[in-house]
Amino acid sequence: MAKVDRIIELLETRIARGDYALTAFPAEVRLADENGVSRMTARKAVLQLMADGLLERDEVGRLCVTRNRVSTRPLHIGFFSPMLNSSALRWRRAVEQVVHAHGGYVRCVPFHHWDDPMLLEAVDKFDGIFLGSPAEALPANIAERLQTGRAKVVITGANYSHLGLASIDLVPTISVATLLDYLGELGHRRIAAFNTQPMDLVIERRLEQWQSWLGANDCSGELRNHPEASYGEPMERAYAEAKIWLSSGELKDSAVFCLTLPAAIGLMRAMGEKSLVPGREISVCSANDEGLGRFLYPAVTSIQMPDPGPFLEECVQWMAGKEWTGPLFKRPQHAELFIGESTSPPISVADNNL
Repeated sequence: MAKVDRIIELLETRIARGDYALTAFPAEVRLADENGVSRMTARKAVLQLMADGLLERDEVGRLCVTRNRVSTRPLHIGFFSPMLNSSALRWRRAVEQVVHAHGGYVRCVPFHHWDDPMLLEAVDKFDGIFLGSPAEALPANIAERLQTGRAKVVITGANYSHLGLASIDLVPTISVATLLDYLGELGHRRIAAFNTQPMDLVIERRLEQWQSWLGANDCSGELRNHPEASYGEPMERAYAEAKIWLSSGELKDSAVFCLTLPAAIGLMRAMGEKSLVPGREISVCSANDEGLGRFLYPAVTSIQMPDPGPFLEECVQWMAGKEWTGPLFKRPQHAELFIGESTSPPISVADNNL
């Protein structure tokens, strides 16, 4: 294969995969250096790609990938997840599976906060973006920027439809009642809440659901809220706080509702060090399982995260040009409860049933 043909093939593959969505297309001199060819060879490759409609020059003469050209090029989808987001891996795998089925490519990018310049630039460079929600509330001006960019944006794991953004939440906050109803059926009347996740809209609403449920069912429970700093380690914080809680002798509740799975894992580890068995002395449950709850021992009673595929399929079709149908907020119709060994009737109830 001639040198110029090899460079053309390489650049065509990179362009198809969206490799230059977030980085500038290299100048001819850099292309020549990277590929060990003369500048003339690099220029021939660039001219051919321009003739094919893959490249163009911007208003100041810099090379860039042609935008909005009419072709059958694959979808370029961005998957943006907050740093250290514990549920990002499952979302990423699901997004890649659906997008690849459409012949598209996914560019995975971690970001730090809503007004991260990389994110704000990306909304003009992708066909669509799946965007994990950071701990901070979404400012209205950033929501407007996300709506007006070229990319069609879908928020995952939170509901921002009230700001005009398509959203998917596979474990919506209303499902908390399903979990607490189950604890109530077991006979638990004192149900504590335990959180170490940074405060955001999801955590706030889960707490509201817990408080509302306690009031409606004439139950009580202590709130242990120790939110970790943004991008901290909620599981480590949960373990440390649970050790203090258990050592103090202040845990009087028969069940603990953990707002996230990392909080449940940290609590159960601390319980084990005190020779307390989750589901025997104290029941432990989690508002979501992040796809992992049933693989732990003891398995954690939790709301299961359903298959994201059908929800993502609708979104990818929209990003490919199909009209959006139905409400902006997509969620499961029913909460699926997984019952693990981490919950059982409170000891007093169990004794009465002997």
